[in-house]
Amino acid sequence: MSFPVFAGLATISLLFLKLRYLSKIVENPYVGMFFYASLYLLLFEGTVLRVAYATAFVIPGLYFLQQKKYWLSALFIMLGGLIHFSAFVYLVAFMIYFARPLGNLILWAFVTAPLLAIFDYSILSLFRDWIATINPRYLLYLDQKVIIQNSTGLYFYFIAFFALILLAIEFFLRPLLHSDRFALTLQRLAMLGVILMCALHDHVAVGARLGEILLLPIVILLSWLYMHFDQNRSTLLKGVLVAGFMAYMLARSIYLYPGLWA
Repeated sequence: MSFPVFAGLATISLLFLKLRYLSKIVENPYVGMFFYASLYLLLFEGTVLRVAYATAFVIPGLYFLQQKKYWLSALFIMLGGLIHFSAFVYLVAFMIYFARPLGNLILWAFVTAPLLAIFDYSILSLFRDWIATINPRYLLYLDQKVIIQNSTGLYFYFIAFFALILLAIEFFLRPLLHSDRFALTLQRLAMLGVILMCALHDHVAVGARLGEILLLPIVILLSWLYMHFDQNRSTLLKGVLVAGFMAYMLARSIYLYPGLWA
């Protein structure tokens, strides 16, 4: 079997695993698949396969957290981390889940994090020596010029877009977030992604990677938001949500595959 064939089969199999567990969490496979395809299919399965494979284990990990099977949840998340190191950030989900004050702290940090970018305060540079002990190659990210990393100029628009989406989720799904520890954990994980993107605004390559992977739960949150609008017969809001993310997928395809649109 050639490597391209193996990679293709692995990608399809792990995507099926990911979507299967996603449907278990959101209870509507079509809604979950729509938001995953809109946000991540082109980015993960289309460009960064190791991250795609890692998140195929993160989603089951989140499902088992919802089912209160904590050791099984941790096992799947650690398996994802072995495939791609960045997936280990999901271990913080257990801290958020069991320590409600941490969730409140993340909420306040989410509100104030934009100040780090506004006042151009560098966080990552403070940890250069520690990062070098983990893997000296990571310093390559720090030494790239921000203007090169953010050559499209879209980084801050990306942060603003997802910050507004999370504020909308916080508003419309407030009863669910207050009554369901798992739902609150997903919301705070996604907020942590925005916080890290703001904190790492001067190292876009690192901020974008961590932000994108921590924002993965927004697929589930958006699915719940859609179903909330559906149950409340908010046809206009439901239509805006669907149209907005169809447009997002189109914009993502133009950005990632400009040759297809030439």
